[in-house]
Amino acid sequence: MLRFLILTGCRTNEAVEARWSEIDRQNSTWKIPGERMKMDQDHYVPLSDPALTVLDELRDGRQGELVFTSPDGGAFSENAMLAVLDRLGYGHVAVHGFCSTFATWAEECTEHPDGVREAALATSTRARQLQPINEAKSSKSEDH
Repeated sequence: MLRFLILTGCRTNEAVEARWSEIDRQNSTWKIPGERMKMDQDHYVPLSDPALTVLDELRDGRQGELVFTSPDGGAFSENAMLAVLDRLGYGHVAVHGFCSTFATWAEECTEHPDGVREAALATSTRARQLQPINEAKSSKSEDH
């Protein structure tokens, strides 16, 4: 589940509550319904080949509707990701940091406009959140 979260840039609750019926394998997309989204709008996540591989490794026809199920067959707690990071020796890392890392990568390594990056993360406030950070980076680089 952690690998899928990182590959899709989604939030923990979105991955924990992912359903097979939301996955469109043929079009390589995941439609997260608005009621599970921060902005109450359906969100379409393009699924890369590595993200599809994660899903293919899980899908064996025996699962229920949830993509990621706990050992008791129910949904994982949102704290499950933190527990995984802790067991891997990364207890100091926040799961939301992967979303921030995605935003930074998109800003620094792609030519996509802010609106596309915001849409990928399903947030309209991302640019405002990053503005002080980016301004600080700019002023530091100008000082050197």
